This record gives sequence, C-alpha cells and structure tokens, in this order.
Amino acid sequence: MFDVGGTGIKYGTLNKKGVLISPISDLPSPSRKGKEEVFSFFSQIIEKEENVKGIGMAWPGPFDYEKGVSLMDGLGKYHSIYGLAVAENINKRLKRDDMKYVFLHDVAAFLTGYAREGDIENERIIALLIGTGAGSSFYAEGKCVGKEYKGVPENGWIYNIPFRGETIEDWVSSKGIKRLSE
Repeated sequence: MFDVGGTGIKYGTLNKKGVLISPISDLPSPSRKGKEEVFSFFSQIIEKEENVKGIGMAWPGPFDYEKGVSLMDGLGKYHSIYGLAVAENINKRLKRDDMKYVFLHDVAAFLTGYAREGDIENERIIALLIGTGAGSSFYAEGKCVGKEYKGVPENGWIYNIPFRGETIEDWVSSKGIKRLSE
C-alpha cells in the first residue's frame, strides 16, 4: 500500500487480511522529478517485497482513479507523468503483467479509514489535509461523496475553488503558506 503525496510517500505491506506485516516507511517524494524517476521509485520498492500480488495506491487529485492516470498539471507535483497510466508504467519496469492495482483519492482513503476506525460511519465528516496541495474529502451516509450530495463540490475537492482572486490551494498549501510567510 502506498500513500502518495507531493512531499512524501508512505508505504507498507499488508497480508490478505489487511494486517500490516512490515513497518511503515516514509520517503521523500519524487513528485518534481521526471517520469523515469517517478515510476522507478515505485518499482524499486515493490521489487524488494516478496510475493506481492497487488498494489493499493492513494494519490492526490486530480487523478483518474478508475484508469490509474495522473491528471496533475501545473500544481507543482507529478507534472512529468500527466496523462500516463501508472500501473502500466510501473509494471513495465517490474517486467510483470499480473500485478493488480487499486487507485483511491488520498484524502478519501484517509477519511474512509478514519470513519471506520472511529466507528463514526453514520456521521457527516469533512477532511481537509494541507501539504503540497490542499486535499479534501466529504463523507456522508457511509461513503465519500461529491457534487451528487447537496453543497459538496465536484469529487469533494476544494483545491480549485476560487478564493481571493486565486484558488484555495494557492493560499492554503505549502506553497501558499511559504508565499504568505515571505
């Protein structure tokens, strides 16, 4: 399992029952590097593990989670892999075609785990995570929701909502905070 961020990447290995069987590792993200470095980063970690059958990846948006394609452009992270199929490119480096992948929005994955672990799945919750970007997810009726739920932005994402002549992410993210402090 990978928690892919613009600043850092955390990962660990789970067994079939979802129990963590290795310590969680935290490494600096290659988010500003070229596509070869990004895909090699993941394939080198996966190669070290034995008997890996599948990969779960929680990515920041925008990302096509169904197809496993990064749609980040002009956000200061993962620009080099814009429009590329993540699984296909990692598998090419692993020389494997049998690996299964699941892609989730990073904040939605966090919020779903938080709601289940805290036994608050029937509550309405908003998760706002600030890092390289401004991540968000909205939770209601036992699942993460988007614009189909009254008052929630598309995909539950606030990063691109206009704010003070720019976007929320331009103000509330590591780059926004750095700019304000300067």
